[in-house]
Amino acid sequence: MKINILKYSLTAIVIASSYGCERTDQIDNPKVSTLEVTEVTRRTASGGGIVTDDGGGDIFSRGVVWGTSDNPLIANSQGITSDGSGAGQFESNLTGLLPGTTYFVRAYAENVSGISYGESVSFTTLQVTDGAKGTMTDIDGNVYLTVQMGDKEWMAENLHVSHYNNGDPILEILDNDDWKTATSGALSVYPHELIDELNSTAEVVQKYGVLYNWYAVGTGKLCPAGWEVPSDDDWKNLEGYSDTWFEQGHQEWDRKGWRGLDAGQRLRADYDFGFSLKDDSWIPVKGSDDFGFSALPGGFRNFVGPYHEAGNYGYWWSRTEEGEEIAWMRSMGVISFVRRESPGKNNGFSVRCVRKIPGSD
Repeated sequence: MKINILKYSLTAIVIASSYGCERTDQIDNPKVSTLEVTEVTRRTASGGGIVTDDGGGDIFSRGVVWGTSDNPLIANSQGITSDGSGAGQFESNLTGLLPGTTYFVRAYAENVSGISYGESVSFTTLQVTDGAKGTMTDIDGNVYLTVQMGDKEWMAENLHVSHYNNGDPILEILDNDDWKTATSGALSVYPHELIDELNSTAEVVQKYGVLYNWYAVGTGKLCPAGWEVPSDDDWKNLEGYSDTWFEQGHQEWDRKGWRGLDAGQRLRADYDFGFSLKDDSWIPVKGSDDFGFSALPGGFRNFVGPYHEAGNYGYWWSRTEEGEEIAWMRSMGVISFVRRESPGKNNGFSVRCVRKIPGSD
């Protein structure tokens, strides 16, 4: 009787083992394909894959891997995502990429049997191209040229919008007394009668844009969504980026007054600025417009109302305050430097908008 029990026990073990072996043998590596890469920027891209066959086992890991060599593997990849589990299609976000670089990406999927890869797909991230031109449109439908400089995109023209980006109108003030006492946002246009060769308000706006007091800047609603009036630091970085002698971060840019060597010359349009300085040792220098920033001498409106210096100097606000009644600005004119001062907020200056280039981090 004991022999029979042993016989049946061994038979059960053999049968159980057979079933176990049969189940393991039925699980194969999964099959996965790689999706095309889209939405490529300088630092990011979108991709993914499709697990077309789970191989008879649960998919417990899937995603994409990438690198600068073809057919990357998890073991030698420069980046990897983990995008859930199971069969079917999945999406992946590729981050931490370098601008102007060709990458190869493959989808992967893993079950108990092993890891499988899809085909290798290549893509190239966008390059940060100095001087590349684009456009920006304000809420009024005005279209402006823009230019890339480093990791920033700047307007290459002065703003002349008449509404904030929420649709509210910006008050236009003509009277000098109203201008000097204003404590809220306002704009004005330099009178064409005071500018040689310009015969209408429309011509002034088209060439030089509109002058805004700082209270309009301080609303944070002057530029289109995604753009902003440059900070004092934005201007410093632009100056250091443009100058051939003093680099970005140099203490030169922290000073007031005329600074740098030739940033002003390189940022100014190729335009014959006027010359009104009495000191003959200051020789006027024509702008070279090396980057396409195209600064023009649109003048300014004094805090008590009168207009000055169109054709000689351009003045631009920053959004950075230095005190309750003053804020930082920049001016460029007939010499090669850039001036930094902090005048009263009731002055009327030009405005350029700026934004960080998407994917440039």
